[in-house]
Amino acid sequence: MLQGTATDFTLKEFVDQIGSALEFEDKKITAIFALRGYRGGLFKIFREQYLQFVTWQAAIKSWDARLEIAKQDLILAETEDVNTEFARIEMKRYWSVNGRQEITTIKKDLDNLVKSTLPVGIMLVFSINVLGETDKYIQLLEADVQMKFIDKHVCSFETMGPKPNERLEFWVAGWLIKDTLTRV
Repeated sequence: MLQGTATDFTLKEFVDQIGSALEFEDKKITAIFALRGYRGGLFKIFREQYLQFVTWQAAIKSWDARLEIAKQDLILAETEDVNTEFARIEMKRYWSVNGRQEITTIKKDLDNLVKSTLPVGIMLVFSINVLGETDKYIQLLEADVQMKFIDKHVCSFETMGPKPNERLEFWVAGWLIKDTLTRV
């Protein structure tokens, strides 16, 4: 899809597009670190802004995507015209040892999505954990922030950890928090 419209936007397609971009980035970074004799991938990059940038790069393939506009992480529009903006996306990494550090800011972003004047509000969360434990961590996050959502989609992929033979799972989850968009 080269130019997406608000009416053909789906959470699943959006999250899968972001997940594919992140997996590609993980493989690229892993290969670069391997050339230097290190183990590495996205788990070595703790910057939320980096993950937001990769998300923006994936989004601009289908929509006019604006990164960090007026304290909003990402805005999607059909065209460059501000009147075609249709979605606000807030992005957070859920990366601390027990995930508690991020809860307050995730709750704040959820509140901002509900209050947004745009018809679609999505919370994206990036994380990494031991392979096979993703569902557990997503359920903990949903309970901790008391998340109310319309729909959810998760995209994950296996990646290496810092220790030899350590298998991790990187994931991006998208929660549709608000959707008042009229679709034909």
